[in-house]
This record gives sequence, structure tokens and C-alpha cells, in this order.
Amino acid sequence: MSSSNNDKEAREAMRRRRQYKGFQRQQPEEAMPHDIAVLPPSLLTLDFQEMRDEANRLNFNELLERSHQIQRSIDQIDAAGAILIGTLLLAAQEKCPHGSFLGWLEQNTENISRATAYRYMDLAKHWEELELSHKFLTVRNFSLQDAYAEIQSHKRQLKQVGESPVTIAPRRFFQEPKRLKKLANSLEEAIAEAEPFGHEEEALLKQIQEAVTQLRQLADRG
Repeated sequence: MSSSNNDKEAREAMRRRRQYKGFQRQQPEEAMPHDIAVLPPSLLTLDFQEMRDEANRLNFNELLERSHQIQRSIDQIDAAGAILIGTLLLAAQEKCPHGSFLGWLEQNTENISRATAYRYMDLAKHWEELELSHKFLTVRNFSLQDAYAEIQSHKRQLKQVGESPVTIAPRRFFQEPKRLKKLANSLEEAIAEAEPFGHEEEALLKQIQEAVTQLRQLADRG
């Protein structure tokens, strides 16, 4: 076979390969096999109640598998994916016996660190009340890190409100005759037992006696 024929066949094979690749690119999206159910939803179409209801219907194994499918389906977890995984983890937390969720998490989600898991759960828990969807769609360069920061700030504010000191009104001691008389009696008993030694001690006892007199006057007035 001549060299020209070889070149012609090579060019024809190259043309067929290019044609096949072009055909692949032209196929409608429906022809590409993928599991739509596990793809993260758009921030515009998030239905939190539907997501929670769906997560609550799954058992432990299904929750784990769904989380892994979401991780495999996208190259980098975005806000919608993080919320969906967080919703699944919150459902698992509800199903775990008290105090056992952390152990379950570390044993079954090696691809998600503990810190990341709790950030995803916080997103799912606080996303709506902080209206973070609005910021993601309208604020330029608003990222997942920004969302995490807002949630942490929100949680600190809630904690501060919960730890606000309770103001207790002081009891009105000097307006309670019984307590004034009791104090006066105690001081008089102490004066009676005292054995002053020197002028300074006598002067101190005299001041205490004057205080007793004032206490009794306040008690009588009440």
C-alpha cells in the first residue's frame, strides 16, 4: 500500500473520530445517565421542608449513601450541596441515641471532618432564619466561609442573650422593722459582752451603741 493511501486512511479515521466526538457533544442532557435525585438543588429552588421530610424517611445506611453520592456528584461542595448534606446529618443526629452521634459521625463519614460536618449542619439549621440565600444570590463574592462566619456570629449573640445576668432587686433591709430590731439586739448583746481596753475600744463601743439607737429609731418608724 502506498504512502498516499496510508495518509488518506489516517485522515479518514481522524475525521470519523472528530465526527463521533461532535455527535456526543450534541446529545441532549437527558441522554447523559445520572442520578438526578442526589444532585444538589439550586439555591433558588431549595425546599427545606421537603428536604427534611425526605431525610427523616431514610435509615442510617441510606443517609450515609446519599451523603456520599452528593460528594461524588460535584467537584466542589457549594452552598446547596452543603445544606443538603447538613440536612442528612441532622436527620442522622435525631435518629442516634443520646450521646452517640459523634462516634457514629467519626466512624462513618471519613470523607467529612467533624468540623466540616458541624458547619454543614449549622448551614442547614440557620440558613432560613438568617436569609443567607438572599446574600448568596445578590452580594458579590459572598462565599461559604462568609456564611459560616455569619452563623458563628449569630450563635454568639444567642449565647450572650441566654447568659444575660438576671437583675435581682435587693431586699429593702432598712425598711423591715423585724430585721432592724434583730440586728440591734445582736449588737447590744455584743456590747454587753465586750471588755474594752483603752480609749480607742471604748470609743468604738460608743459608736456601735449610737448605731443601735439609730436602728431602733428606724424600726419604730417602719
